[in-house]
Amino acid sequence: MAKVLKLGTNEDIAEVIQMIKASREREIVLDTEKGSPILLNSANLRLVRKTAEVLGKSVQLKTNDATGKILAVKAGMALVGGEEIGEEIVVPGTRPVSQNPKTVRVGGLSDLRRTRRTPVRRTTPQIPVKKEAPIFTKVPGIEAFKKMIPGGQQSAPTTVAKPFAAKQQSEGRLKNFAGNYSKAIMLGVVALVVIVFALVVLLPQAEIIVYARSEPITRDLEIAVDRTAKSVDSGKLVIPGEIITKELSDTKTFQTSGVKQIGDKAAGTVRIYNFTKNTLTLKASTTTLLINGKKYYFTKDATGIRPTATIGQGEEQEVDQSSLTAAIPIVAEVAGEPYNLSANQKFEIVNAALGISQNVYAINEVPLTGGTTKTINILSQADVDRAVTEMTDHLATLAEEELAQDPSSAGKKVLPTGSNKEILAKTANKNVGDEAKEFDMTIIGRLTGLAYNEDSVESVMLDRINAVLSEDRYLLENGKRDITARFKTIDLPKGVGVLSVHFETVVAYRVITGDLSNALEGKTASEIKEILLTKPEIDRVDVNFSPFFVNKAPRFNGKIYIKTQLSQG
Repeated sequence: MAKVLKLGTNEDIAEVIQMIKASREREIVLDTEKGSPILLNSANLRLVRKTAEVLGKSVQLKTNDATGKILAVKAGMALVGGEEIGEEIVVPGTRPVSQNPKTVRVGGLSDLRRTRRTPVRRTTPQIPVKKEAPIFTKVPGIEAFKKMIPGGQQSAPTTVAKPFAAKQQSEGRLKNFAGNYSKAIMLGVVALVVIVFALVVLLPQAEIIVYARSEPITRDLEIAVDRTAKSVDSGKLVIPGEIITKELSDTKTFQTSGVKQIGDKAAGTVRIYNFTKNTLTLKASTTTLLINGKKYYFTKDATGIRPTATIGQGEEQEVDQSSLTAAIPIVAEVAGEPYNLSANQKFEIVNAALGISQNVYAINEVPLTGGTTKTINILSQADVDRAVTEMTDHLATLAEEELAQDPSSAGKKVLPTGSNKEILAKTANKNVGDEAKEFDMTIIGRLTGLAYNEDSVESVMLDRINAVLSEDRYLLENGKRDITARFKTIDLPKGVGVLSVHFETVVAYRVITGDLSNALEGKTASEIKEILLTKPEIDRVDVNFSPFFVNKAPRFNGKIYIKTQLSQG
């Protein structure tokens, strides 16, 4: 079913084209009100029709504007309902000519025609002019004057004719001046015509830069690397390979990640309360004092701990301080401020022989103090292992660098996934546990790998892309080409492997500009962009007119210069 697009008097040609592009239907009907901008001339309708054809759509016009129907027929656009339009329109105010009327353009509407009557030639009647006698004969009394001068029959006429001769000379000069003035005017007119012709026809030119669209393209292939292959075979996806063995050494500097808390341990004394019936001895090596998850130790053995006595009865009963042994020094397990304690804290006592007893405990009568903390970086075993692993993987890169320095092996690639690495020796300039922010690691290793030439991989990928690339696109010769490869399988003893390759490059669209100039003659910059941007291969358009007063592409001198560049967007 056809899609009906209703167009009022506000939608211009660019908006109509965007509506056609956005429509998903293949058949479109433009229901257009009288006065719509697209009905101004047939070029608008022709552009709409051609745009629809490029998009694979058909478009018809529905309107009650008689002039718009005529323009649609002239533009080759179908009318809804198959309405027929006559070949000729008679402009109101003129009378049709009965036979073979001539057609002329109607000012302001170049697509319509009207009849014109053959003009009637009018002639001006000739009025006979009566010839007058020479001025000399009109002078009154000339004959009497002749008789008054004896012998003056010859001189009298000459004397009388001099004023008239002067008048004739003056009239001649006036005629010459008028003639020269007319010539000057004619030369000025001719010069003005030449200048106007040059400004209107010869000088105007348009420079149009068309930016061809480009886009990335990727391919993923599996290519066999075989040391027995002699050359690249794009059809079979096979490239030559080579087994190489290199002994390599390398030294690199790494940062340490190990940390260690250092500082002073908290210390103090405790009194032991023994509510058993036995005298106890607590060894420093087998006794631990616990409080809130922190551990403390005796600095010497606690011996002769007598049972603790009490005095008083009932609620008034209390410990007999004289029955307690002397205070015993203790120290925290590790350094740090958290091990500092206030006075009168109760410690559990854990002893290898005694176990944990509720009847034996310790209390510090004075605070435990002196605990401080400082964090330092040390070399850990994890730092050493990480450095060895990284440098082992780097052996393949070292092998490539050595191959690049050899002219006979230039361009060869060795991958970590396509090689075996063996560490022959390793050493660090620091010992594990030493305070250090960085350390140097040196290794000596042997690498055996299946090498290949990366240019061979690129050649295969380009051949495969070109084989399926459409004619309107082409690979950029200097475009970026990124190759990511890893061996999916490898058999080093046989010298074969399967390389998994991801390839990225750029393709550009071809823009044919040979037949565009005729379509752009007389068009404004916005119209030129609208026409060219309907082509899917064009990304954007720049239009420049010269001289400065020109606002349309020239019609007559052919100075429309179209350049094609690759869009960088």
